[in-house]
Amino acid sequence: MRRCISVALLLLCLFLASFPASAENKTVSLDKEHVYNGHVNSRFCVWRNAAKGNSSVLNLFDMANGKQFKINSGTMLEMAQYQEEIHLSSAYVCWSSIGPGWPKYGMACTGTTPKKLCENSTIDKRANIYDSRVVFFSTDNGRGIYWNDIADMESKPVLIDKLAERTAYYYEKFPRIANGKVVYCRPNEESGLEEVCLYDTETGELQVIDSAKEVVMPNITREFIIYGVMDKGGNPELRALNLETNEKFTFFDKTLAKMTISIPNNPYSELFLFKTRTKTRYDSVDKLMCYDPITKKTITIAEPSSNGDKPKDAFYLESLSGCCCGRRVAYCEKIGLNSQSGKLFVVDVKKDGSLKKTDIVSDYAEIGIFRVFCDKMIYTIRNKGLYLTQLGE
Repeated sequence: MRRCISVALLLLCLFLASFPASAENKTVSLDKEHVYNGHVNSRFCVWRNAAKGNSSVLNLFDMANGKQFKINSGTMLEMAQYQEEIHLSSAYVCWSSIGPGWPKYGMACTGTTPKKLCENSTIDKRANIYDSRVVFFSTDNGRGIYWNDIADMESKPVLIDKLAERTAYYYEKFPRIANGKVVYCRPNEESGLEEVCLYDTETGELQVIDSAKEVVMPNITREFIIYGVMDKGGNPELRALNLETNEKFTFFDKTLAKMTISIPNNPYSELFLFKTRTKTRYDSVDKLMCYDPITKKTITIAEPSSNGDKPKDAFYLESLSGCCCGRRVAYCEKIGLNSQSGKLFVVDVKKDGSLKKTDIVSDYAEIGIFRVFCDKMIYTIRNKGLYLTQLGE
């Protein structure tokens, strides 16, 4: 039985590798069970599904050799369903685990050997990884932000910043890493402002690059730092810092009431992807947008179709970490507030500002559980398992 499975996976690997660059979308099934948190990068497909009892199993499929194996098990299933625990760089993976009593600990994998990120310490689930370097937030003694290089199995975590025990650390303020640099947000007790901080893992240099009454979702790519700020009236403004020239600029500034902004974590993106949500009298309307630092233009990727002054079908765009790679953007269009699935699209943003929309990848993709990396896309169809699609040009 095991031999048959290995042969099947090897054939799958060869099948994916044989796709020509100009081929139309090709899709294969990776798992028929209900899957949580599927991810893909240049080498791995990683996902969780249910195991015996109230637990889950972390599966890893290596596309380089067609092998599939389990790299972690025991995480409580009800936690695995609702927490994004897996993170991938170009060829590495890191994750967090939750056991009895809900202790959390961080693990990482180079593809063969898992490594614990820290000893005798509890980390938050939202670790972040770029290449082999992982940044994470410790929630117990020594509370603060650390980084660790998982390519060196003997390396110890390095403290970046020790934060006050009473610091309220929300999802959008967790540290992000790209190209050896870490961006994060911290409160300044003297000024009452929040600071955007940049840390260099090579030199150990820490600098404050901006401050505001409220900082929203600091993010970093290979060339830019992207973050939002809120003024006293709660109006959003999106800013960026060019890491090469040290130029800081505002690329989105709106004073529309009841508008919220979402910036997904896209370290491999060439675009500044963001989503706006405007509340209307009866509903909320999403618009998926991006700023292109090459053309210095703001581009609308997707928005509700209109019929006169009213949206014909108000929809909700799901755009999460890993939904943008290079100039390729993936999004799921959900029709109706209570829908759990939607139409999954991929759009290439051309350098002239035009959009090239592919065929629909799936009509029934599960909301929020999809990732794209270069020419590969992984997603789930609710209660029907995990799928991998090779995208055409």
